[in-house]
Amino acid sequence: MKSPALDLVVLGSRIYREGSFVRGWIAARGERIAGRGEGTPPAARTVIDAKNLLVVPGLVDLHVHGAGGADASDDDPEAVGTMARTLASLGTTAFLATLYPAPVETLARRLERLRARRAGPGEAVLLGVHLEGPFVSRARAGALETKTLRPPSARDAERLLEAGGEILRNVTLAPELPGAEEAVRAFVRGGVRVSLGHSDATSEQAGAAVAAGARGVTHLFNAMRPFHHREAGLAGRALLDAGLCCELIGDLAHVGAEGIDLALLAKGVDGVCLVSDGLRGTGTRAKSFTAGGRRHAVRDGAAYGGKDLLSGSCVPLLGAIGRLLGARRLSLEEAVRLAAGNPAREARAEERAGDLRVGARADFLWLDQEAGLKKAFLGGREIPALSTG
Repeated sequence: MKSPALDLVVLGSRIYREGSFVRGWIAARGERIAGRGEGTPPAARTVIDAKNLLVVPGLVDLHVHGAGGADASDDDPEAVGTMARTLASLGTTAFLATLYPAPVETLARRLERLRARRAGPGEAVLLGVHLEGPFVSRARAGALETKTLRPPSARDAERLLEAGGEILRNVTLAPELPGAEEAVRAFVRGGVRVSLGHSDATSEQAGAAVAAGARGVTHLFNAMRPFHHREAGLAGRALLDAGLCCELIGDLAHVGAEGIDLALLAKGVDGVCLVSDGLRGTGTRAKSFTAGGRRHAVRDGAAYGGKDLLSGSCVPLLGAIGRLLGARRLSLEEAVRLAAGNPAREARAEERAGDLRVGARADFLWLDQEAGLKKAFLGGREIPALSTG
């Protein structure tokens, strides 16, 4: 008798599919989803029933610096592996490793190291690298160290493109700085998504960067000129411009509940990506740690680089979803789009992440009604799951 061609079939009464939950099944062969349906499931070597739990795709984080005590900017070659394994166990199965500002040659060296690295078992997929600076405003640096910040230039852009190749996916840039438009065009020509942030730009300056090819906004409302009724600033341009997709930190410390409401009302669900802005304390019980040249204290999941200076978060994406559901800011269907489908699209990875479609990697989560993580699967195999509360 022939053995089944499929390795795994998951049955469920609530399986996420393209924006809604349906009764049905998904099937995996090797690391990929090989089929899905709503009728009688096919035979497989292993068949498991999610019963009353929800089955959703693994989450995708466009802005995360570290986890598990490790940081993507560490020069230890094993740091990204530690980070990736921790993220996977917290429900984030694909990510952009976000680097702190540094001299261009230091960033080039880090890009080359990450480009050459090969993933190990149990690791969330490294979709690419996000450079959060150094081409950002000193006036809106937030918790970023200012000593390595510099105006952008096409020459620096070309150097980073050469070093990063296909792994360089996103660059945060302040559009009001001298040389910004030329740098935006250079990055866009090189296939890199430009996100506007850490910026004191006016609405007009932000609009010029959009015309040059910028398409994202880094952690909306944080570290940028706020909206004013006579000068909308970057925040106002972000809310009004349909061509800009906005990051939103969902821990309810960086942006309050009404700020979340405003962003979703203005942008719609398709115009927002939830991000963690996670630091190395994510997935640990650390109350303080050092990252990005600064000491951080953790209070209710948010990291502070000074008494009232928010510097990032230790709440993973799934933990942020739980907070937003608890605050009744969105539905779970909307949350999956914000934290999986939309970021996969923005990272140009929608064919392999962000939804349970045939051909995608078999990365999925079993959740309870409050978005608590019960099981995590990476490439069709169950991995240890950590609490995201």
